Amino acid sequence: MSQVFICDVALRDGLQSQKQFLTLHEKLEILGAMEHAGIREFELGSFVRPDKVPQMADTKDLFQLVSGNSESRFIGLTPNMKGFESALAVKAKKIAVVATCTDTLSQKNFGNNVEQIIAEIGNILEEATRENIETRVYVSGIFECPFEGAVPKDRVVEIVKRVSALSPSEICLADTTGAGNPSDAERLFEETLQVCDRDSVSVHLHDTRGMALALAWVAFKSGIRKFDSSLGGLGGCPFAPGASGNVATEDLVVMFEQSGVSTGISISKLLDAVDCLEKYIKRPVGGKTVNWLKSQERK
Repeated sequence: MSQVFICDVALRDGLQSQKQFLTLHEKLEILGAMEHAGIREFELGSFVRPDKVPQMADTKDLFQLVSGNSESRFIGLTPNMKGFESALAVKAKKIAVVATCTDTLSQKNFGNNVEQIIAEIGNILEEATRENIETRVYVSGIFECPFEGAVPKDRVVEIVKRVSALSPSEICLADTTGAGNPSDAERLFEETLQVCDRDSVSVHLHDTRGMALALAWVAFKSGIRKFDSSLGGLGGCPFAPGASGNVATEDLVVMFEQSGVSTGISISKLLDAVDCLEKYIKRPVGGKTVNWLKSQERK
């Protein structure tokens, strides 16, 4: 049986744009429910200014609470060197940085253009390597920029090639606004995998136009075996207009498991995690398969 690996990003990407503030206890309970379901890697939070992303104000505390108490791997988003230093202070084992494909999105996100951001990423990765910290580089906006429109495939390949030269542990291709389609994705994945280590590549998909599962399957057929998803389909980038929720973890698990691809995740226990998230978000959550799954559970 083929196997894929899923990293859940609900506690960072999922919560960062939510109006409902969750306490540390609530975040830990949601995390525990996801771990119980079999998920073993999480994007736990981001080391950013709390006035910019208030939901992430307790990221340091969250990392300190889980440090050494779990077999799971936790990723902290560090958009700049100051963020990396904060991650280092709480002994984060894996960090993520972001390179966008257009200058406008880069300026909106980080206040710097693409060239400046790649230079800073190089400095962060150098420090992380020195400290034996794993590194993930997002290449964001791989199909479309919410400000500049469609992104040429050659531009994405160029950014991936430059990022790959910095020797990160992982490169994550991110469809930030959910603008991709299967045909374009097939061509893009084929070309990007020629300029970097295939085994280091993951994908991060938003479901704005209902294409995320189709793109995930195209990525799988292209040879990619690692996927980001978000419990309950939560998500959306506050700095990228039109970026709705991520592909739901439960939808991704159902698609792969029913296609004979192992995820190592229990669907029934994942439903318990969705219920836990819903309890604290205080509104219905869940991907396209949740209602059907619950109906099957009741049979």
